[in-house]
Amino acid sequence: MLVILMGASIIKAALIVAYFMHLRFERINLILTIVPALVICICLLLVFFPDSFRSKNLRYGPPPSAEGAK
Repeated sequence: MLVILMGASIIKAALIVAYFMHLRFERINLILTIVPALVICICLLLVFFPDSFRSKNLRYGPPPSAEGAK
């Protein structure tokens, strides 16, 4: 799901830059606008991705059993 959303947002960003910023016919400027944004997004994902594994261990587990307390 995350890959699909990232792909859709990259396509949307490229279309916005191409049509609304009138860079459709200036390919090199379009590439120089999209590539740095893509690199920053990937770097941010890589920076925050390990936190998802850390937060997995912070969830509450089942209550301790009463048999172990005897």
